[in-house]
Amino acid sequence: MRLDAINHLACPVCRAGFLLLIHKKTRERVIDGELECKKCGRLFYIKDGIACFDSCQKKLPRNELKKLRQTTIEQEIPKKWINNFSKEELTFLKKEWNWILSPIKKNKNAIHLDFATGTGRFLRNIISKIKGEIIALDNGLSTCQELQYFLERIKGYKKVSIVCADARKMPFKNGVFDNVSSWHGLDEPKME
Repeated sequence: MRLDAINHLACPVCRAGFLLLIHKKTRERVIDGELECKKCGRLFYIKDGIACFDSCQKKLPRNELKKLRQTTIEQEIPKKWINNFSKEELTFLKKEWNWILSPIKKNKNAIHLDFATGTGRFLRNIISKIKGEIIALDNGLSTCQELQYFLERIKGYKKVSIVCADARKMPFKNGVFDNVSSWHGLDEPKME
């Protein structure tokens, strides 16, 4: 989690700010730490650079993790998934993504939230277009870990912070974001 992104967080329960206890960090990131709510005292954790607010104890079975990694390596990194689309579908997809990006403020100080990020197929295509800070949010720790792996491999992790949380109870202060995007996050409102 980028150090500057910590300032954007709020307790998902009571909306108060956090006290940060850092266990391990680099110059720009908190690798491991604790976030203690200043009001209700709830504890949340930063594990391996991912701020965890939801389902961070749930892990996918080993075979599911293997399958997810295999998809990342074989499909996502080399963009082979594009071959599954016809030229017409791909043209429509690019138009859809451009439409999503059209209102985005692209200045260096803009803060962008992409929620229901998944393993980063849409995010990958907007990282170079967004000049400011990006926060990616998804509700599964394994998915967030795979997103981190993916972004590191495509050299897109530098300006991204990853948050594991339920999009219905986002752990952010009001008015933080200049831009918000979600590709397929709004059409999947029922989450388990």
